[in-house]
Amino acid sequence: MKRLQFLIIVLGFVFSPIGLFAQQGQISGKVTNAVSHRGLAGANVVLAGTKFGTMADTAGHYEITHIPPGRYEVAVTYIGYTVAKRHVIIGNSPVVLNFQLQPRVLPGQEVVITATRAVNRETPVTFTNITRKELSKTYWAQDIPMLLTEVPGVYAYSDAGNGLGYAYVKIRGFDQKRVSVMINGIPLNDPEDHQVYWVDMPGLAASVQDIQIQRGVGSSLYGSSSFGGSINLVTGEPSTDSRIRVISGMGSYNTRKFSINLNSGLVNNTYLIQGRFSKVLSDGYRENTGINLWAYFLSAMRYGLNTTTKINVYGGPELTHAGWYASPESELVKNHRYNPIQYKNTIDNFNQPHYELIHTWRLSDNLSLNNTLFYIHGIGYYEGFKSHKKLVNFGFQPFYTPDSSLVKRTDLVRQKWVKKDQIGWIPRLDWKHKKGTLSLGLNTYTYWSTHWGNVIWAAQLPPNAGPNHEYYRYKTKKNLGTFFVHELYHITPALSAMGEFNLQLQKYNFFQEQVANFKGEKRNSFQVTYTFWNPRFGLNYNLSKRLNFYGNVSVAHREPSDDDLFDVWQGPDDIGVHPLFAKSDTVRKANGVVDYVDWRNPLTKPEALLDFELGTGYKSDRFRVHADVYWMNFRNEIVPYSQVDKDGFPIKGNAEKTIHRGIETSLSVRILRGLQASGALSISQNYFAKFKEYKAIYDADWNFIGAKTIDLSGNTIAGFPNLLANGKLSYNGKRLSGYMQVQYVGKQYLDNSMREDRTIHPFTLVNLHASYDLKNVMGLTGLRFNVWINNVFNKIYETAGYYDSWEGENYFWPGAGRNYFVGIETAL
Repeated sequence: MKRLQFLIIVLGFVFSPIGLFAQQGQISGKVTNAVSHRGLAGANVVLAGTKFGTMADTAGHYEITHIPPGRYEVAVTYIGYTVAKRHVIIGNSPVVLNFQLQPRVLPGQEVVITATRAVNRETPVTFTNITRKELSKTYWAQDIPMLLTEVPGVYAYSDAGNGLGYAYVKIRGFDQKRVSVMINGIPLNDPEDHQVYWVDMPGLAASVQDIQIQRGVGSSLYGSSSFGGSINLVTGEPSTDSRIRVISGMGSYNTRKFSINLNSGLVNNTYLIQGRFSKVLSDGYRENTGINLWAYFLSAMRYGLNTTTKINVYGGPELTHAGWYASPESELVKNHRYNPIQYKNTIDNFNQPHYELIHTWRLSDNLSLNNTLFYIHGIGYYEGFKSHKKLVNFGFQPFYTPDSSLVKRTDLVRQKWVKKDQIGWIPRLDWKHKKGTLSLGLNTYTYWSTHWGNVIWAAQLPPNAGPNHEYYRYKTKKNLGTFFVHELYHITPALSAMGEFNLQLQKYNFFQEQVANFKGEKRNSFQVTYTFWNPRFGLNYNLSKRLNFYGNVSVAHREPSDDDLFDVWQGPDDIGVHPLFAKSDTVRKANGVVDYVDWRNPLTKPEALLDFELGTGYKSDRFRVHADVYWMNFRNEIVPYSQVDKDGFPIKGNAEKTIHRGIETSLSVRILRGLQASGALSISQNYFAKFKEYKAIYDADWNFIGAKTIDLSGNTIAGFPNLLANGKLSYNGKRLSGYMQVQYVGKQYLDNSMREDRTIHPFTLVNLHASYDLKNVMGLTGLRFNVWINNVFNKIYETAGYYDSWEGENYFWPGAGRNYFVGIETAL
């Protein structure tokens, strides 16, 4: 009996673990990159709310065992990739659960388009991606356009000369009014004048995860078409680790920068909070072009099982001393830092916070709904001194002084104010089917603004004049709605096709209020509407695993901006000026007195572009090269003096046909471990195919007597280099890294006459950078020391300009001589 009892005890002891483990389960699978399908070694896989978790092996495989039965939420995280979550029921049988993580930055990608990201060797477009790692090596304090100059066909400059203040970017001969800029897919171009005011987003480059540039007509996925190209900035720190980073630096022209960056890390595999506060100060290269910029960027993210929600708030007040007037050549010879604006308080004072809500809902494995809501609010002014101006132009009437002298003109200081609001919604539905991805959605916004001007000081004013005298006020409103469809279809494993179109409807209203001398027939109003249909089609063919070819044809349209609806050097703040419209109706009050004039049939037509692109790419383990050619037929380009009014006087209008064509190439070679050479080259021809300019003729007493016609067909369009080239030698070691960059900018014409005495001479710049990392110093995670030396050989050069026919002289924006910036960065 005792033997039987002992046997039962032994058997129970032996088999009880089997019974216990029979009540426990396991889960296994593989974590891969959703684009390249490669395993993600080291990915974290955890069961939310439990102690169970593991890391994926070198092939991306993971396994978690001894899990009690029940329902769990599995969360997978990996630095640089979005968080993935799925529910699973654990029972007695093993569960296999694979995860495909979407990269925030596509590794190894040479190009990216706006909206959903293009895939190399699939999407038939010309694009370039600048990663956060690359930005960290080139960014010291300069504005974002200055970070794009290594991209083929891109040219940038700033009016302060040292990369700060007002900055401008041009692509393929098109100014930035014809380049679509987006932040997280939200249009950034001003709805009225189409400009991009980079200075209104101080220090944004410090919070940019990557910059994606497409050259040529931009994607319609977010509803905004472009001519020269599109630039999409994606914000947010790619790291999900908690950290505090402090950055400080100083350099030439009394430039200083301080920034603190906060990252909560991923909390409970669900929440992530990031923030940045920074300040940049500089005197500028040119005289009286200093800046004082405060900036903030706040972001909060929530990763749900099937949803991702992100809230961004960013902006900062900027105070910029004006450098927007070019300097005469005769003055630059004597003083290359000369600024013709001598009034010390000629400033731009503006604050424009951005608010974004971005939500993604994964309805199923192949269907997702993306919604973006945004609100932009801006208010500010720019101040300027005006010499010997007519009183009537600023809302006053001539008056007599006590000594009976008649005063018609005076010196004064005026401020031009603007308050603007923009609210929009961008929904997009993405369906991943067996042969590709279909995207469709809307881009809609409402924009309204109020513009007004105040005289804050004058040398002589009428006795009844009050402080901050308002002399004009007008309001505008713009509604835009775009429906878009985009399909990327895989015809065969080697051949993919892209097809898309957008239908865009917009309405713009303008109305001058009764203020000061703006009364009766001197008040104007108008409403313009536009309907555009923009199709696009392209093919990509992969000849081998290394070589691919692509091509596309695209159509785009652009409506006239607000200043395009007024003549050259005139605007709605000028008394007695009417917009460029063919017909008008006089609106009267009940008593028969003229109230205002309503205009219709604008004389400036919308611009249209037909773009043809061909390109090829080759990549291997050590070598990568890309080349493309483009031909862009541009119709109705809005230019000055391209038509005459009913009196025969030259006014702003449209050139019949212009051509933008060229070839672009880029390459990179890994020479040795850590040592890489790269470069880019673009050769372009931008010229008028059919264009006649009208020039006013005056008699000896400056009376207008007629206009003569000048045929500029075949002439080069002013303002863009015909040749752009750059090369870089980079070294990346464990602690020491750096680069040497050589940049060449070809000749630019100052006007459309193609006269050699009206040009900006070619120039070559050499720039250096070095950084050194120290690990675990004084309890800190690390220290990084940076030094940048720009224009090493102190080249005297000019970046942009124009020819002033009234003065008979060339005018330039000069570039900075040799300058430096040193910085230190630490992380806690």
